[in-house]
Amino acid sequence: MIDAKDAILNRRAIRAFKADPLSDDQLREIVRIAQKAPSWIDSQTGRVIIVTGDKLATMRNHHQRLNEDPDIHTNSDVPFIPIADWDQASQKNMTTRGATGPQIFGADSWNQMKSRQSALLFNAPAVAYLTLPKGYAPWALYDLGALGEAIMVAAQSLGIDSIPAFEFIKYPDQLRQALNVSADYEFILGIGLGYADHDAQINRVNAPRMDLNQVLTIIK
Repeated sequence: MIDAKDAILNRRAIRAFKADPLSDDQLREIVRIAQKAPSWIDSQTGRVIIVTGDKLATMRNHHQRLNEDPDIHTNSDVPFIPIADWDQASQKNMTTRGATGPQIFGADSWNQMKSRQSALLFNAPAVAYLTLPKGYAPWALYDLGALGEAIMVAAQSLGIDSIPAFEFIKYPDQLRQALNVSADYEFILGIGLGYADHDAQINRVNAPRMDLNQVLTIIK
């Protein structure tokens, strides 16, 4: 097990995973550790559903068919916000990140690669779906974000890679049906878990971070 600092610094979004499965014990340990994430007045509103094995294989095939159907569009519980609707600084970061793949592989190859892996849910052998009850308090979103980060850091500390992605939760009605989840719950975030396929070219792409001085202000 590596320490928290190294886990945070080494974690990156993996877009192609090996088929090697994760055990129930590994998954339980990840969430057990992540439960120590802070929560507003200890409300602990978030829930985690992890899907693996044959069930995930079936869902992956269904997801791919949904992506290929031109008549089906995302109806995510958390609205998708186009890049143009973000603030200027965020747009600049997104544009910089979006240019990295095309610079390495060329625009057409990158788009094909990205679309293929997204449709396959990045071949992650496990997917953690994070939910909140409908009508959740705004602070619950912070709590769930902290829980999601804790899941990824805990996984990294155990040598397990991850990717948080909108792709996992873009068809929430189908998820509720497949996982027998009440309409009283919303799918907020999905996290793929597994072991990185280091031979996959798509994993060469890494997003830069802003300079510390652009993010941090210390006032004395």
